[in-house]
Amino acid sequence: MGKKWQLITVTLALLLSFTLLFEESKTRSENNDTQLPKETLQIIEEELTGLDIRLNNYHIYGRNHQDGIPSYDKVMDYLNYWKQTNDRVEWTFQETKGREKWIGTYNDPTSSYTEKMTVFITPSNNGKQYSAYTIYEVSFLPIEKWHDSFSELFDSTSTLAHLNSDDVFLRVEGSVKGNDAANVDQWGNMIMDVFSADIVEGITEETFVSLSAHTDLWGQEIDSNGQKMNLQVALRAIQDGLGEETTVTIGTPLITTEY
Repeated sequence: MGKKWQLITVTLALLLSFTLLFEESKTRSENNDTQLPKETLQIIEEELTGLDIRLNNYHIYGRNHQDGIPSYDKVMDYLNYWKQTNDRVEWTFQETKGREKWIGTYNDPTSSYTEKMTVFITPSNNGKQYSAYTIYEVSFLPIEKWHDSFSELFDSTSTLAHLNSDDVFLRVEGSVKGNDAANVDQWGNMIMDVFSADIVEGITEETFVSLSAHTDLWGQEIDSNGQKMNLQVALRAIQDGLGEETTVTIGTPLITTEY
């Protein structure tokens, strides 16, 4: 398949993910047995132990949205609420055509741990009200005992703990090398097997596979065309001159980045 069609395939897969993420008609599960993010990441890590996948990065994405804020003072209350959940990020401010953007960042170069909180504030209803949208992102390497090293991220007073569990998305990135790395279809099926997952829908090409599925290993899930899903897996085979390699991206309930 030519590069043009590969690009179209990736674009369609990415559009599918973000359609599921933002479309109003997609409803959230009413399951109250959702694991905490740390527990879900540990389950993913443990289930992948038997496969020859090198884990490279863990990523957490969270969001919060509030409309109809009646005054700018209340907007500042909203902003300060999120600021108080994390006292180690450093804040910067930008304003473009009346839209405010507050960005808080924290980087620990010794462990490649990063945090970023972005708050967008936009006037609405002819300036009589405001809309606020918060995005929280965390990225770290899967070092040994990461759950202890980054325990502050998961404690009961953290930013993550203040987010609704339905608004938290997890992503694990890894890679496979060796003679069998290019068989993306086979690797996709093996990953589905270790999670005991039922495939809901998918895209399969020669060097690319994207699978959406449901597993009972964790409770958080979304509805997609009347079917429940809480697992998305994407694999891409790469020939880099040093041998075959397949990138592996696993997201729950879906992948929130380009793959």
